[in-house]
Amino acid sequence: MKLIIVGLLATLAFIFSPQPCFSYNDEPLLYGQFPEDFVWALATASYQIEGAWNEDGKGESIWDRFSHEGNHIDDGSNGDVACDSYHRYQEDIELLSEVGVSHYRFSVAWTRILPQGTGEVNQAGIDYYNNLIDALLAAGIQPMVTLYHWDLPQALQDRGGWLSNESPDWFDEYAAILFREFGDRVNLWITFNEPWVFCVLGYGTGEHAPGEKDLAWNPYTCTHNVLKSHARAYHRYHDEFAAQNPTAQIGITLNVGMALAANDAPETIAASERDMNFNMGWYAHPLFKGNYPQVMIDKVGEKSEAQGFPVSRLPAFTAEEIEYIKGTSDFLGINHYTSGIVYENINSINDVSFFADSDVAGFTDPTWYSSGSSWLKVVPFGLRVLMNYVKNEYDNVPVYITESGFSDKAGNTDDLGRIYYYKHYINNLLKAVNLDGCNVKGYTAWSLMDNFEWARGYSEYFGVHAVDFNDPNRPRTSKASAKYYKSLISNNGFVENPSCKLANLYPKNLPDASVIMCFQNEAWSTLIRSILSVLNRSPTHLLRELILIDDSSSLDYLKQPLDDYVSELKPRGIVKILRLETREGLIRCRLTGAKVAKGAVLVFLDSHIEATNGWLEPLLNRIHQNWSNVAVPIIDSIASATFKFQGDKEDPDHTGTFNWSLFFRWFRIPPEEKKRMIDSIDPLPTPAMAGGLFAISKTFFKHLGGYDKNLLFWGGENMELSFKTWMCGGSLDIIPCSHVGHVFRSASPIKWPKNASGRSPVWKNVIRVAKVWLDEYQDMLFSEIGKDKKTWNVGSIRKEVATRKRLKCKSFRWYLENVHPQMFAPRNPLARGEIRNIGSYWGTKSLPLCLDHDGEHDLHKSVGIYACHMSGIISFIYH
Repeated sequence: MKLIIVGLLATLAFIFSPQPCFSYNDEPLLYGQFPEDFVWALATASYQIEGAWNEDGKGESIWDRFSHEGNHIDDGSNGDVACDSYHRYQEDIELLSEVGVSHYRFSVAWTRILPQGTGEVNQAGIDYYNNLIDALLAAGIQPMVTLYHWDLPQALQDRGGWLSNESPDWFDEYAAILFREFGDRVNLWITFNEPWVFCVLGYGTGEHAPGEKDLAWNPYTCTHNVLKSHARAYHRYHDEFAAQNPTAQIGITLNVGMALAANDAPETIAASERDMNFNMGWYAHPLFKGNYPQVMIDKVGEKSEAQGFPVSRLPAFTAEEIEYIKGTSDFLGINHYTSGIVYENINSINDVSFFADSDVAGFTDPTWYSSGSSWLKVVPFGLRVLMNYVKNEYDNVPVYITESGFSDKAGNTDDLGRIYYYKHYINNLLKAVNLDGCNVKGYTAWSLMDNFEWARGYSEYFGVHAVDFNDPNRPRTSKASAKYYKSLISNNGFVENPSCKLANLYPKNLPDASVIMCFQNEAWSTLIRSILSVLNRSPTHLLRELILIDDSSSLDYLKQPLDDYVSELKPRGIVKILRLETREGLIRCRLTGAKVAKGAVLVFLDSHIEATNGWLEPLLNRIHQNWSNVAVPIIDSIASATFKFQGDKEDPDHTGTFNWSLFFRWFRIPPEEKKRMIDSIDPLPTPAMAGGLFAISKTFFKHLGGYDKNLLFWGGENMELSFKTWMCGGSLDIIPCSHVGHVFRSASPIKWPKNASGRSPVWKNVIRVAKVWLDEYQDMLFSEIGKDKKTWNVGSIRKEVATRKRLKCKSFRWYLENVHPQMFAPRNPLARGEIRNIGSYWGTKSLPLCLDHDGEHDLHKSVGIYACHMSGIISFIYH
């Protein structure tokens, strides 16, 4: 772990106008999963946890010397014992197993292997790491091994350390021993952890070991030797040791924060680019592009000349060295904690310092959350911006997040701040992977447990497990963040309901689906959002086709431009457009789609929706269980004003019902139904569905006769299919693991046409549904909408009645008694209306008081005195 001073840089695609860095803060969580082979890890470093600083032949490191001498550590502590992992590594592995990580990132102490840095090998050190690696593998955990995490042998520091031109030879000798001893079992190697930190803070500011202070020359010299050393180790491995483990990879880890432009002025954007080049590019450019960034070569060279130096303070690589170093990283490890805001700041030529060379200054937004470390502000969106920068700048090289975490001062186990950090940082990483196409292979949380935090000692805590440093046994205690991280790992990301584990929940032979989406003069962005969410979030082997039915739209952009757009979608031909010459309405539009659909399951969606990750499999699975099951997703809300996805319900709390006007309503789940559900992901029977979003077997839809073909445009079709499903042998269920967002408009954007008599098709439809399906209860409809409508001509219902008879459908009384017993059917009351105390209202500004109950529309509620609704019938008198 490291102390970041200014981070790194923004890609132009994410540099915004003034105050650019605030725009991602309000984005909702993205639900979805990482790729199946995504690596989940926890990390530590040898000096920070091992202790046993002078046991079993271990030599002295620069951090042993640095912490023992002077007042370098805030609390006067050291790593002599630390977490005592040298003796307690089995306990560490138990913690790792409980969290469920796939990998453990740890570093090897150079001085345990070569006490003097070169020469004689210490077998006790070899044995310790062999035992650790074998125990990890036995627990099903892969080792991710860092060769150097800052604890250089003091004997080598006495010979010049990383400023010595001999250092590449030392590192090559050390690396070869590790490759030979452990290479048959290690698949991921990291040569150096955060060379920026030990080169700048160790050899420049003196804040870290070995404590040298020369910011003019030392950081550049140190980095030059580190890059040569890395390349030596890379070539040594691939030339001599790769045969023992051909799939193993070797890379480097860089500390990278995001440097976001403070505004959109050209000089500010240039400053952010320059900051990137002086920090990340300083190391990444030689490895992936060859040589240092040109702006760095020019800037340091010009300043060095102006400062009177005969050569540039930035050393130059030879042509042979450039070629030797280029391409020597199979992946890029990134340690990311925070971000900053930068602007141009031209420094005095007399300021001879690495920090002054870039002519950049920075600050942080005071509204960003703080941590226990002065440098660490919580800026989740910065990680997504950074991943996009790496994607664009370095040809989408494979990336592992090798450290990321949050500090506090208290070390409490109820570490909600750390949970917030992981939740939002990892979710932004998910967006970078699933939405932006960034090639991120894994995430590593820092740290497995509280430990020695370098110059801060034991005054700051990063662990997901607490360690009692006052107890010689160093007991470990799980924090809340460990449990949260475990849940992310077990779900491989974010799912609306943690029980919905898509990888293992559903069989492989699910039926395929035809998604049918009708539209009429839909907004372009809304329609495209609907289309892409279905294509991008549906397994390709399950999505047979997406059929768009244009109900005679008049807008030009929904004609040829839409055809052109759809023709480019992949896989080619999966999206089909059918155009109706005359306006038919939703019902007949859907019937048209069902007639041509080729999938085993019909999925009907509106054209103003957003399908979430994992939405399709649960619906298909319910139908796979029984062909007569009709499956409905949880319908989340998309704000009609901002179009922001607002749905975040994890468990269903309502099912569908209706009033006696046959209009759909939501109904709170009865307690007895809640008790019946063994698991919150159990299918939840619903008496009725909203109508716009559901899945049904094509065979069962045909068996039921589909929609009544004489229903007009829209309205009542959801109630018809709900009644028909239940009464004719099927079931209608809400599926908690399937979520689809829906724009709920405040008013209908469409004026439905009326017939010659001026009668709305909606009323005609519900009357028709009532006459076919409600039996003696159809009088309830006319009591609500007016008995005069009973005589309306709604066309012949002979065919529908015959279908009901053919299917041997049950009575509506059966439906009320068995499917929806909560539905109140006040047949033949003596009187109906409000029971109102008129004296409490007339002549006052207060609402009158009425007899009512405080619950949902339900039976068995206690009656009390409440303000009158003034909007309809609420009471019925029987005797």
